[in-house]
Order: sequence, then structure tokens, then C-alpha cells
Amino acid sequence: MRRDRGGTYGDQRGACRLPATVSLMPERAVRVVISGRVQGVGFRAFIAREVARRQVVGWVRNRRNSTVEAVFIGEQDEVQDLVALCHDGPGPADVSEVSVTEYVGPALTRFTELPTE
Repeated sequence: MRRDRGGTYGDQRGACRLPATVSLMPERAVRVVISGRVQGVGFRAFIAREVARRQVVGWVRNRRNSTVEAVFIGEQDEVQDLVALCHDGPGPADVSEVSVTEYVGPALTRFTELPTE
């Protein structure tokens, strides 16, 4: 049997246990800008609730130009789910456009609602 700091990687039965810190899904980091009637309708709270159901970090904020901006960092599937939800938003929202770009910025460790910028 061969051991590593993270645990057993193989034994006579062919078992494989990965370290707890290894993610099997690729990580994705995106910046999303949502346009339309997206302020004053609970969009930030909607995003924060949806993020709380997933293992995603980042932030969300209103912009002075009437858009909502968010950063999502996490497993690719979870980030894609959040981006898809941005196209609809909460009930009172009327989304006209969702722009998605790769996020390039500092590393984040939690999800935060930021003040308007």
C-alpha cells in the first residue's frame, strides 16, 4: 500500500481516496453584469440566497449606472447555474442583458454584498 499526506492512493483492492482538498470539478471565475430593471427589485438578495445554496465565493453589488455586477468563483457547474439564474432574476426583475467575462482579480474566500459603486 502506498501512502501520501492526503491518504491512501492505492492498495491491493485498487481503492483510491483523494485528499479532501482536491476538487474533481474544474473551478471557474466569472464577472457578470446584469442590465434591465434589476435595481430595487431584490436582485442582490436573490443572488445572495442562491449563492448560499452552493459552494461559491465572490460578491454582488449595484452599480451607479443601474446595473448589477457580481463575481462568482466555484465549481464550473455551480457557476454556470448562477449565471443562468441571472438571466431571469427575482420575480419583479426585467433582465435585458447578461454580460459574462472571466474574472481577473484578487482571490476571494467568501461571498459578500458590496456597497454601490
